[in-house]
Amino acid sequence: MSNSDVRDYVRPSILKFKIVKNTKDYKEYKIKTDIIAKKKNKEESILTNYLNSFIFCNPNLSIKMPKKSTMIKNNKKQYAYAFGLFPNPKTGKSSYLDGCILGALGLKRQKTLADIICFVTYDVNEDDIKKLEVVFDKVIRVPYISPFDMGGEGEFKTIMMDKDIFKNCKNYTKNHPYSHVFFKLHIFNPELFPYKKVCFVDSDLVPLNYYDSLFMLNTPAGWVEYRKKFPYLESFNWDRCDFLKHGQKIPKLFTDINKPGGADVNAGLLVISPNKKEYDDMIKELTSPLNTWMGEDKFHKGFYDFNFENPIGTEFIKDSYCFPEQNYLTKRYSGNWNYVEFAFQSWSLDPCNSFGIHMAAFNPKPWFKQPSKGLIVSKKEKFGYEKGKKNKHDIIIALAIREYDNFNYENVSYTYEIFNDLIIWGLIAYPKLTEYFLENTEIWGTKKSATDDVFLPIDEKNNIKSIKFRDIKINDNIYKKLSLSQQYIVKLLTKYDTYKPKIKDNYLSICKTKVKNKINELDYDFTIINYPNYKISKKYNIQIKTKKKSIKKTKKKTINQKGGNKITIIYYYKDGCPFCDDFDPEWQEFSRNKKDKCNCKKIKYSDNINPEHKSKITGVPAIFVGGVLTDRNKLKYI
Repeated sequence: MSNSDVRDYVRPSILKFKIVKNTKDYKEYKIKTDIIAKKKNKEESILTNYLNSFIFCNPNLSIKMPKKSTMIKNNKKQYAYAFGLFPNPKTGKSSYLDGCILGALGLKRQKTLADIICFVTYDVNEDDIKKLEVVFDKVIRVPYISPFDMGGEGEFKTIMMDKDIFKNCKNYTKNHPYSHVFFKLHIFNPELFPYKKVCFVDSDLVPLNYYDSLFMLNTPAGWVEYRKKFPYLESFNWDRCDFLKHGQKIPKLFTDINKPGGADVNAGLLVISPNKKEYDDMIKELTSPLNTWMGEDKFHKGFYDFNFENPIGTEFIKDSYCFPEQNYLTKRYSGNWNYVEFAFQSWSLDPCNSFGIHMAAFNPKPWFKQPSKGLIVSKKEKFGYEKGKKNKHDIIIALAIREYDNFNYENVSYTYEIFNDLIIWGLIAYPKLTEYFLENTEIWGTKKSATDDVFLPIDEKNNIKSIKFRDIKINDNIYKKLSLSQQYIVKLLTKYDTYKPKIKDNYLSICKTKVKNKINELDYDFTIINYPNYKISKKYNIQIKTKKKSIKKTKKKTINQKGGNKITIIYYYKDGCPFCDDFDPEWQEFSRNKKDKCNCKKIKYSDNINPEHKSKITGVPAIFVGGVLTDRNKLKYI
């Protein structure tokens, strides 16, 4: 485990959106990501101690949101999202069905203008297809693409590959799920996907907001991973980000997976343009003997993989692809890939600023198991997130900790709640889901690991290890151990007609319980977590209350101190400070617009400034409103 806490820390929703262009086809936003810390944390790794977040490469991010005229022409949708599903090879059950539904709900909540399609293998049963059709616009059948004969007849007969592709991969049998993931290549077939572009979304990836912007990228596009070499993800920003920018070309060096500097483009999120020739060429290559297209003297040679027993943490695997379709596509299009910001499929990192969350390392998935409550994330005098405890105003959510020292994985706890907030909305929007969604989801006690399936019992005293959502009785002892979002889910799954009117338009939003940054400044912007027609309960919308009260109180205090109606606002800066240069235009505009209400002073930081102010300043720009250190983003409320 890294000694860095930037991975586990949950920032407030903080992204600042600014419209920089508005055309008939799209609206372009410049987004401030605030990834660089104002002050280094000396206790963290030197590779990460300057960061506020892992999931952004640059201080600014530009996205284009397409308008309806771009997304739909002549009443036909031009773009599509594609989720893939095949049964668990060991059990024959569609164990990722709930994951597909959760992902589709994420797109529905943000009101996408693209088709949402689930493509399934022939052996997904009719009942499961009907369940998918509740939230998906289309469900289509496809054949397997696999080295193992998975059956099927006619157009659904298995497209057979050479088994040698897995000869250097451990235990890749017919029952290994990776043996069949080449079926994702169907998204390239325009006969199945007659769209300008298709965005593939993995069945354990939940799109949260602004996903339609991905269709404005050149294809192919995806997120390139960190090197499979020590120190792995911790080095990503330091090692990669100087060369990566959302929507721009990924250097070929990073995607030549047969070279030490290369890594995969993660196949959990891909944006591609369907092309029949490309599809046919890939199928022809993959169904040929392996030695005709992979080897030391071929274009495809193998890839660098993890080796945790090796001091440098890596090794070369020749003549095989063990991350099958991911290895193959990365190498095939190396030099042509366009970069998608990690924030569109963050691995539960910086969850309140994520455009999407990929459960790649989430074990088990939240539709299999969830921990009960235990993490206190905030205390307020009123408007608590949950009631019924000794201190009824505490905010308590699902708890995940590190087993050997009880270190809190705050990001994992928040991620469970973010998913549950979406689930609650989905159960209200699609009542039929209550008949089968989360049918086998179990609630356990505290999760004792971020990545491993280790949970405490939900009720050790009565020897109850776990209990399903649907078996929990409202207001019994186990029900009281649930977070508020879990209690809402129990109510909707067991007594829908009673509780739907009370919950509808009174939704939860766990990220609105975070408003202070690492250095305890009020600093938040909820744009990233706002959704069309998604109404948050006033009772639990804590931070709206805090924001209004805070600004009003600060303003009143300033007026009283000055004995007049003008507020004195001081902006401290330093020469050569890039953050100050970035803030200067905003300050000039504010000073000009507020000159009748404010005494605005710009002062160079030095040893001679107000000693009381100096004692509070940890970095510049620093803003004081009537002697109170105030986050610069709060100026708009004055």
